[in-house]
Amino acid sequence: MTAGVLWLSNVSWKIPPDFGRSADGCSGLCGYVETGVEDAVFPPWSWVLENVIA
Repeated sequence: MTAGVLWLSNVSWKIPPDFGRSADGCSGLCGYVETGVEDAVFPPWSWVLENVIA
């Protein structure tokens, strides 16, 4: 029970609010996914990025 309460109290600070999206464009995870979809080296990975992660 204590571990669950600790997890709930700490979960909010670990979530990135926008994954790197901003008015200027993408950076961080957003930029990685965008680049992976546009310049796919391995087509199945591009599908995973576009349909599962993004």
